[in-house]
Amino acid sequence: MAILKEGEAGVLVAEICRKHGIRSPTDYDWKSKYAGATVSDLTRMRELEADNARLKRMYADLALENAAIKDRADKKILTPSARRQVVAVMVTEHRLWIQRACRATVLSRAAYYKVPPQTPGINCLLDRGAYAPAWRFG
Repeated sequence: MAILKEGEAGVLVAEICRKHGIRSPTDYDWKSKYAGATVSDLTRMRELEADNARLKRMYADLALENAAIKDRADKKILTPSARRQVVAVMVTEHRLWIQRACRATVLSRAAYYKVPPQTPGINCLLDRGAYAPAWRFG
């Protein structure tokens, strides 16, 4: 603001630029942007720019989450193990946070981190039949 006030006071642009170490196009840019603005206007403008940057980051995060959800929207996810797999894909391929991916698939983070127990399958029952014929399955 002090540089602009010097220019308004009638000091030559070349002298202002030499004194403050700026180029004349910079001085003209500042005049076009900030001419007639007060200090409170400039602080308000900085606040608005910071708020705008925050909103842009929020929009980018939500757009990324939305793209990941649309990528998996064609599949019906019912079981927790299937949801775990979808969350893993969202985290690795779409680079979403685990918390957001879990929220998008309606899976708690505890369920995501929980290792499912190994249940014996049909092969285990068939193997038992070899040892105890009375238990034969099939």
